[in-house]
Amino acid sequence: MALPAEVGAAAFALTDGGLTDVIPSGGKFYIVKVEKYLPPAPKPFDEAKTDIMAALKTQKENAAIEQWLAGLEKDAKIEYVDPNWKTTNPTVATVAGKDIPYSEVVEGVVSNQQFASLLQQVPPEQAAGLVNGILKPQVTQGLIQTYAAPTIADKLKLDLTGTRQDIVQGLAAYGARDVKVTDADLQAYYDQNKEQFQTPAGATVSEASFRDRNQALAFRTDWNGNGDFTAAAGKAGATVSERGAVTAGDSKLSPELEAAVFSAKTLKDAGEGSLSDVVKVGDRYSVLYVTDLKPAVTQPLSAVRGQIEAQVLAAKKNEAGQAFVSKEVAALKPTDNLDKVLAAQAKRVADAEPKPTAPASDSSTPDSAAPAGATPADGAPADAAPKDSATPPATDAEPATPAPATR
Repeated sequence: MALPAEVGAAAFALTDGGLTDVIPSGGKFYIVKVEKYLPPAPKPFDEAKTDIMAALKTQKENAAIEQWLAGLEKDAKIEYVDPNWKTTNPTVATVAGKDIPYSEVVEGVVSNQQFASLLQQVPPEQAAGLVNGILKPQVTQGLIQTYAAPTIADKLKLDLTGTRQDIVQGLAAYGARDVKVTDADLQAYYDQNKEQFQTPAGATVSEASFRDRNQALAFRTDWNGNGDFTAAAGKAGATVSERGAVTAGDSKLSPELEAAVFSAKTLKDAGEGSLSDVVKVGDRYSVLYVTDLKPAVTQPLSAVRGQIEAQVLAAKKNEAGQAFVSKEVAALKPTDNLDKVLAAQAKRVADAEPKPTAPASDSSTPDSAAPAGATPADGAPADAAPKDSATPPATDAEPATPAPATR
């Protein structure tokens, strides 16, 4: 069963078992009984062996497919019958003696799960800058790492299997193998994310809404909690609304009313509850009757230590692993030609744009104006750009279609 974050945190804090406090979350109240706490621990090899064998089999199969496809692409000979479909696929980077084709960068951008959503969030005129300035450099650096990974694994004598991406992940895990979490790490994470470990304030609220401010003030002054709030407020001329159980931040109350309940220091004791100040809401004036008021409580680090330790360790391992892989790749001195490839692409796109038509001459000499439909000596129309079948298309690694703004 999936528990809300604050409920789960309270449950996992009970390492000796027991009952949690009543925890409000999402308009509900939870009590969790922890019968037994099982700390995180690796499976014994005998229990994990089946899973390991299945994972290794999948990795080796994927690696074989990757190598097979690479061989097919390397030996393929493509003949373009229609020159309009001829493409260029320059080398975008080189590492460990391997050339990375630009088509893989394009594939990495298009297959990016966030690509479409990112384009929807920016104006069309900014899309090209987003793709060429952010996404393509990121994809290129990732490809450099994956192409370098097998060479790095061989140099370190690591028996890593799988695709190039699998080997990158194995190298990162190897580079982060000695990472540990310290008390200082946990304290820093706790201090930066303290709001995650806070149980919000809650209360039960009834609202008496008056047309006149003086009526509201008089009711607040006169009613001391004796008798029923709804009946007393109605008798005083108010419209009463039962707001029920309210949690700070759940939007059941307007900002003005929520502040009057959970932020104000001037609640007036009234029987088993308290009365708020008079609060102006629109053209009316409200007095709130608050019962079962519970302030926000922040769980101490000791209570959530087990919950956050795994998160902090994962973050530190990821950072250390990436730093290790980046250092090993840099030692191979890769070349990154993305800027040159994009510049050449931009030039081809510009060259492929239709040339502007020359303005007609206004000379009064009849012989100076070409007759309608006349063409230059080479037979090409006067307003058409010369066609050169050897000119590469507007885009790389794609058919010669009009270049989109993002390319």
